[in-house]
Amino acid sequence: MARERAAGSLPGSQDAGGSARWEIEETSLSKDDEARVVDLADQLGLVSNAPPRRRDIDFLLILGGARLSNLLRPQYAAELIQASAVAPKHIVLLGGSRPVMETERDATDSYAPRANTEFDLLTQGAATAFNFDTSARDEEVHTDEESSNANWQVWRFGPESTGLDIPISAIEAPSSEPLTRRATSADSYEFFAEHLHLPTGTACLLVTSQIYVPYQHLEGVRSLAVPFELELETVGFPPHWQADLQGMQGPVNYLQETRSTILAARRLYTQRLSTV
Repeated sequence: MARERAAGSLPGSQDAGGSARWEIEETSLSKDDEARVVDLADQLGLVSNAPPRRRDIDFLLILGGARLSNLLRPQYAAELIQASAVAPKHIVLLGGSRPVMETERDATDSYAPRANTEFDLLTQGAATAFNFDTSARDEEVHTDEESSNANWQVWRFGPESTGLDIPISAIEAPSSEPLTRRATSADSYEFFAEHLHLPTGTACLLVTSQIYVPYQHLEGVRSLAVPFELELETVGFPPHWQADLQGMQGPVNYLQETRSTILAARRLYTQRLSTV
């Protein structure tokens, strides 16, 4: 999923400097300091995961990401459902249009070798986790002649076509600024809420990677829960699922995501101040 950063940064799977998150070099910290970084990150909620607090929900939302995220996040959602830890009425996949990067092909080719975009990765990863055929779908597609960033598509799979007997929708949202950028997480949230006509009080569970839980929960509160008056909880899959192909859980990654979380908290605080 295109991840919002500080103003002026690049959206997507890159940090503010333009490097892919899995390509960021390690810190120059000592081993003791690196261990302390991980310990403090754990205290902030970036390392150890926890099950959802609420079992009955309206929508289980799965965010797209990089490398193995589009496989591991649906697998964790499926595990929660099969363990009766959560009982959603509807599963929604929120995938972006960003192209698959060559530097992540070593991971993505292990489950979606023909994927061209993040949306492709997420739908294929979910098809594996939930046991459905991606070709057995109803779809809405909009193509914009002026900018491909304004394109959008929605795939729908009936409950009878999934292994969990739950309807699934896959959404690739349009950008709210199509002439300058691809869709962001905020665009995806808005399109999801408006396209599915969510009533006030709708209960949503957001599934991501544990390292991104604080950041993406704050962004979800700011862009989805507050403007649409929804209930939102965010959980992440266990860190030990992070195989060598996934990476992105070293001290440097925790430092980066701590910074992202602080920026997200500031955006939420600023937005709330402006509405008081």
